[in-house]
Amino acid sequence: QDPSRVPRAPVIGHMGPEGELACRSIRDFVKEDWLGNGSFCDVVRCRDAGTGKRYAMKTVVKRHGPQDQAIAMEAHCLRRLKGCPWIIALLLELDGLAEWVGIFELCER
Repeated sequence: QDPSRVPRAPVIGHMGPEGELACRSIRDFVKEDWLGNGSFCDVVRCRDAGTGKRYAMKTVVKRHGPQDQAIAMEAHCLRRLKGCPWIIALLLELDGLAEWVGIFELCER
């Protein structure tokens, strides 16, 4: 198996059938390079293995505490702001038992 593939359970996304990444699994994305990290997350550049299109992948390990509620609120706000030209787009959510993964549009220089 290719070591750059994301070794996680195949969780199906739930951003709706109209999205460009509808019905994708976490296994459809290949990690490329590290972009940054936050208080409770890591962000890497990733590529859709089927299309070759690049995205940003944000991974949050669930700790069953306040940060889980914070990421749920962030995802809720991003869903509500979908289509706003000044807010980065959350294209896909992959919610597993141990972690939450968001696939975002990639803003490159």
